[in-house]
Amino acid sequence: MIIKGFIQWAVKFGVALVVVVLTLNCSAKQELTAEESVRMKAGERWQALIEGKLDKAYAYEVPEYRKVFDIEQYKRGFGGVGMWKKAEVVDVACMENCVVTMRIYVTINVARWGDTMDTSSLLKEQWMRDTGSGEWFHLSSK
Repeated sequence: MIIKGFIQWAVKFGVALVVVVLTLNCSAKQELTAEESVRMKAGERWQALIEGKLDKAYAYEVPEYRKVFDIEQYKRGFGGVGMWKKAEVVDVACMENCVVTMRIYVTINVARWGDTMDTSSLLKEQWMRDTGSGEWFHLSSK
Protein backbone atom coordinates (compact mmCIF):
# COMPACT_ATOMS: atom_id res chain seq x y z
CA MET A 1 0.00 0.00 0.00
CA ILE A 2 2.82 2.37 0.87
CA ILE A 3 4.58 1.56 -2.41
CA LYS A 4 1.38 2.16 -4.42
CA GLY A 5 0.90 5.54 -2.71
CA PHE A 6 4.50 6.48 -3.39
CA ILE A 7 4.17 5.54 -7.07
CA GLN A 8 1.01 7.65 -7.43
CA TRP A 9 2.75 10.59 -5.76
CA ALA A 10 5.82 10.16 -7.97
CA VAL A 11 3.68 10.11 -11.13
CA LYS A 12 1.81 13.28 -10.08
CA PHE A 13 5.09 14.97 -9.15
CA GLY A 14 6.64 13.93 -12.47
CA VAL A 15 3.68 15.29 -14.47
CA ALA A 16 3.79 18.55 -12.52
CA LEU A 17 7.54 18.83 -13.11
CA VAL A 18 7.11 18.27 -16.86
CA VAL A 19 4.43 20.98 -17.00
CA VAL A 20 6.68 23.45 -15.16
CA VAL A 21 9.68 22.68 -17.39
CA LEU A 22 7.62 23.04 -20.58
CA THR A 23 6.13 26.32 -19.38
CA LEU A 24 9.55 27.74 -18.51
CA ASN A 25 11.00 26.51 -21.80
CA CYS A 26 8.22 28.15 -23.82
CA SER A 27 8.52 31.45 -22.00
CA ALA A 28 12.31 31.44 -22.39
CA LYS A 29 11.96 31.06 -26.17
CA GLN A 30 9.82 34.15 -26.66
CA GLU A 31 11.24 36.03 -29.60
CA LEU A 32 12.66 39.47 -29.11
CA THR A 33 11.09 42.35 -30.99
CA ALA A 34 13.13 43.86 -33.82
CA GLU A 35 13.92 46.85 -31.60
CA GLU A 36 15.10 44.65 -28.70
CA SER A 37 17.24 42.46 -30.92
CA VAL A 38 18.87 45.38 -32.74
CA ARG A 39 19.41 47.30 -29.48
CA MET A 40 21.29 44.31 -28.08
CA LYS A 41 23.34 43.71 -31.25
CA ALA A 42 24.25 47.40 -31.67
CA GLY A 43 25.49 47.50 -28.07
CA GLU A 44 27.51 44.31 -28.55
CA ARG A 45 29.04 45.58 -31.79
CA TRP A 46 30.13 48.85 -30.22
CA GLN A 47 31.53 47.07 -27.17
CA ALA A 48 33.66 44.96 -29.52
CA LEU A 49 34.84 48.13 -31.31
CA ILE A 50 35.73 49.82 -28.02
CA GLU A 51 37.69 46.77 -26.91
CA GLY A 52 39.53 46.68 -30.25
CA LYS A 53 37.98 43.30 -31.13
CA LEU A 54 37.47 44.15 -34.77
CA ASP A 55 37.10 40.48 -35.77
CA LYS A 56 34.06 40.27 -33.51
CA ALA A 57 32.65 43.60 -34.73
CA TYR A 58 33.12 42.48 -38.35
CA ALA A 59 30.71 39.58 -37.76
CA TYR A 60 27.88 42.12 -37.25
CA GLU A 61 28.26 43.47 -40.81
CA VAL A 62 25.73 42.33 -43.42
CA PRO A 63 26.82 39.16 -45.26
CA GLU A 64 26.97 41.07 -48.57
CA TYR A 65 29.49 43.51 -47.09
CA ARG A 66 31.65 40.63 -45.83
CA LYS A 67 31.64 39.09 -49.33
CA VAL A 68 33.10 42.30 -50.79
CA PHE A 69 35.39 43.48 -47.96
CA ASP A 70 37.58 40.98 -46.13
CA ILE A 71 38.52 41.39 -42.47
CA GLU A 72 41.83 43.13 -43.27
CA GLN A 73 40.07 45.75 -45.41
CA TYR A 74 37.54 46.23 -42.61
CA LYS A 75 40.29 46.72 -40.01
CA ARG A 76 42.07 49.33 -42.15
CA GLY A 77 38.93 51.46 -42.03
CA PHE A 78 39.27 52.10 -38.29
CA GLY A 79 41.62 54.74 -36.95
CA GLY A 80 39.68 55.55 -33.78
CA VAL A 81 40.17 52.33 -31.87
CA GLY A 82 41.42 53.29 -28.43
CA MET A 83 39.77 56.72 -28.44
CA TRP A 84 36.27 55.35 -27.89
CA LYS A 85 35.49 54.94 -24.21
CA LYS A 86 31.82 54.03 -24.05
CA ALA A 87 28.77 53.63 -26.28
CA GLU A 88 25.10 53.83 -25.40
CA VAL A 89 22.10 52.95 -27.51
CA VAL A 90 19.89 56.04 -27.31
CA ASP A 91 17.06 54.97 -29.62
CA VAL A 92 16.03 52.22 -32.02
CA ALA A 93 13.34 52.82 -34.63
CA CYS A 94 12.37 49.94 -36.89
CA MET A 95 10.19 49.72 -39.94
CA GLU A 96 11.56 47.46 -42.68
CA ASN A 97 15.11 48.31 -41.54
CA CYS A 98 16.18 49.82 -38.22
CA VAL A 99 17.82 53.14 -37.48
CA VAL A 100 19.87 53.12 -34.28
CA THR A 101 20.92 56.32 -32.57
CA MET A 102 24.12 55.81 -30.57
CA ARG A 103 25.93 58.13 -28.17
CA ILE A 104 29.66 57.52 -28.44
CA TYR A 105 31.99 58.81 -25.71
CA VAL A 106 35.57 59.61 -26.67
CA THR A 107 38.71 61.04 -25.12
CA ILE A 108 40.59 63.45 -27.35
CA ASN A 109 44.17 64.60 -26.91
CA VAL A 110 44.47 68.37 -26.82
CA ALA A 111 48.02 68.69 -28.17
CA ARG A 112 48.49 72.37 -27.48
CA TRP A 113 48.05 71.90 -23.73
CA GLY A 114 49.16 68.28 -23.47
CA ASP A 115 45.85 67.41 -21.88
CA THR A 116 42.85 65.29 -22.78
CA MET A 117 39.21 66.16 -23.12
CA ASP A 118 36.20 63.86 -22.80
CA THR A 119 33.28 64.44 -25.13
CA SER A 120 30.45 62.56 -26.78
CA SER A 121 28.58 62.62 -30.04
CA LEU A 122 25.42 61.12 -31.48
CA LEU A 123 25.51 59.00 -34.61
CA LYS A 124 22.93 57.04 -36.54
CA GLU A 125 23.45 53.52 -37.85
CA GLN A 126 21.41 51.42 -40.25
CA TRP A 127 20.58 47.79 -39.43
CA MET A 128 18.81 45.38 -41.74
CA ARG A 129 17.34 41.91 -41.42
CA ASP A 130 18.93 39.20 -43.55
CA THR A 131 16.13 37.56 -45.52
CA GLY A 132 17.81 34.15 -45.39
CA SER A 133 18.61 33.83 -41.70
CA GLY A 134 16.24 36.41 -40.21
CA GLU A 135 19.19 37.84 -38.24
CA TRP A 136 19.86 41.57 -37.93
CA PHE A 137 23.12 43.02 -39.28
CA HIS A 138 24.83 46.41 -39.32
CA LEU A 139 24.74 48.11 -42.71
CA SER A 140 28.09 49.83 -43.20
CA SER A 141 28.18 53.15 -45.02
CA LYS A 142 31.29 52.10 -47.00
